[in-house]
Amino acid sequence: MKHEADLIAAGHSVLGLSQSEKGAAAVRAAGANILQGSLEELDSPTDSPS
Repeated sequence: MKHEADLIAAGHSVLGLSQSEKGAAAVRAAGANILQGSLEELDSPTDSPS
């Protein structure tokens, strides 16, 4: 998750999309917010991240 960490270090807010809990945990560990689901299931990508 180097790219996410670089963006966060530069002051950006990062939102990651993951289908699995394992993937979500990796994104969270990098310091990003997570939206769990898939591109086919998204009703609104602007919903609050968990």
